[in-house]
Amino acid sequence: MKYLTYTPTCGDSIFNAAEGAIKMSRTKYYYTYREVRFKFNDVEIIVLEDDTIQGISNRYTDSINANRLAYKKTPEYKKQKIRSAIKFKETQIEHDKLMAQLYEVTSEAEVLDWLYKYVPLVDNIELKSDKSLVKDHLIKLGYIQGDNLGQDKDFYNDKTNFARYIIGQVMNCWHPMCVIFIEQYRKMENKTLTGNN
Repeated sequence: MKYLTYTPTCGDSIFNAAEGAIKMSRTKYYYTYREVRFKFNDVEIIVLEDDTIQGISNRYTDSINANRLAYKKTPEYKKQKIRSAIKFKETQIEHDKLMAQLYEVTSEAEVLDWLYKYVPLVDNIELKSDKSLVKDHLIKLGYIQGDNLGQDKDFYNDKTNFARYIIGQVMNCWHPMCVIFIEQYRKMENKTLTGNN
């Protein structure tokens, strides 16, 4: 008997996909079963006659775990581990050099240039970093967490206002997206509405 293929939609969890595939495998009143298969994250799953959503989810998880364990035994995994360890060490060294320069950073442009290098590094949760030191230094320089939020569009045409907004957002969440704002800041003209450069 030829099987049917169920196609999960973008954003489906394994539970959603399992439910859809089970429905496809049964007639309206569950009198007959038809084999249904589907792929979820490159794992092929066959819906069994008495399958449940949880049963499919468990088999999927078991398959993912087995694939992970098998990959960990490959030479490629070992090479990747070494590459990752080297990259992590380089990142930690780069971070530590930046931290040694922190208290030399005082002007608006210097602060943003420093944060441009620092913020992407601390996105790595394994990195040894004390963000509170950075935050304390920024506070001493007069910056405020969440500064200049909710202003009208023209307000951000002022380069200093925009800088204070960016730095306030960095202090708020340390999100790598702040790097894009810093790039926008660098393209702005050196005029301000407040007269401060």
